[in-house]
Amino acid sequence: HERRPEPAQEGSGRFDPLVYQQRLQPDHEALASCGATRETIRAWGGGYSATGALAGRLSLPLCDIEGRITGFVGVALKGETPDLKYPKGMTVPFFFGLHMLTEGKDLHLVCHPLDALRYHEDGVENVIASLTPITRDALTSLIGVMDGKGIAGLEFH
Repeated sequence: HERRPEPAQEGSGRFDPLVYQQRLQPDHEALASCGATRETIRAWGGGYSATGALAGRLSLPLCDIEGRITGFVGVALKGETPDLKYPKGMTVPFFFGLHMLTEGKDLHLVCHPLDALRYHEDGVENVIASLTPITRDALTSLIGVMDGKGIAGLEFH
């Protein structure tokens, strides 16, 4: 059972990730060439962002291991720079896709969020993408994730 935060009160001025996520458009025509189907984009909780800091991009939720949304990453659709964009002031997590992990299955690490979606479409389970360089801290975090989910094996793609 996924624990989700309560939506922020209307007019509170706080960013509400659930309200933002509900506004994303997984069926938007701009996503047709991103290499992932609308079903996959929907399954991962993403969609086209029409407004805000990630406007004009595929916006994907960044979740902690319990599935709580900690922010969003905007993926370029037309070669924009930077390829991955984060809202101003956001601390970028080490990994994308933690909310999709299944206990006890080997972990597959890829380099880009779109790769995670594409591997998922190909039937590969437990795929996450690195959002930062692999440092000692990132590896320590990864070991914690693996321990927490009972994951013994790791493959790099």
